[in-house]
Amino acid sequence: KGNAVRIDTVGGARIATIRDKRVPLVSLADVLGVEERSDLNDQNLILLKPAAGDVYALAVDLVHDHEELVVKPAAPAVMATGLYAGTTLGDNGSPILLLDPSGIAANAGLVLDQSDFEKRSLKAVDAAPPREESPALLFKGLDGGKRVIRLAVVERIEDVPADAIRLSAGRL
Repeated sequence: KGNAVRIDTVGGARIATIRDKRVPLVSLADVLGVEERSDLNDQNLILLKPAAGDVYALAVDLVHDHEELVVKPAAPAVMATGLYAGTTLGDNGSPILLLDPSGIAANAGLVLDQSDFEKRSLKAVDAAPPREESPALLFKGLDGGKRVIRLAVVERIEDVPADAIRLSAGRL
C-alpha cells in the first residue's frame, strides 16, 4: 500500500505501477473464485517472482503472518488444480494449503516470459545487471509528433527557423 502505487486498467487487464515500474496485477479473490472483501485500491499488493518468470503483483485482502514452512505434497486432486504448491501443518496441527505463485499466474492468464523480466521488474526485487543504454535525442517533428534518434548517428545540430523548410520535389 502507499502513494507510490497506482492501479490502472489497460485493455481489460489490471496493471500496478509501483515506483514507476509496471507489473501485471492479479486478484487472489478472482483466481480462487470468491468475492473480494474490499475494494482493489484498499487491498495489499504482494510482489511475486515465480521461479521461471516475471514479477507480478498479487492483490490480497490481508497478510496475517509469514514464517518458514516445511512443504509436503498435497492430495493428487488438490495438486491437479495447479494453484497449490503443497501443504504444511500449522502450529495447532491443522493442515494448510500453500499457494503456488506460478500456478496463480497461469490460472489468471499471465504469460510470464523470462526475456521480458528485466523490462518490467522492480530493481528492489531483482538485482539484474543494468541494460546497456544509448544516449538519444528527443525532438518534435514538423507534424508535432515526438521523435527519437540515437545520438551516435547525429553529426551536428543546427537551429533553423520553421519558415526556412519548404517542399521540393514532394519532399521537405
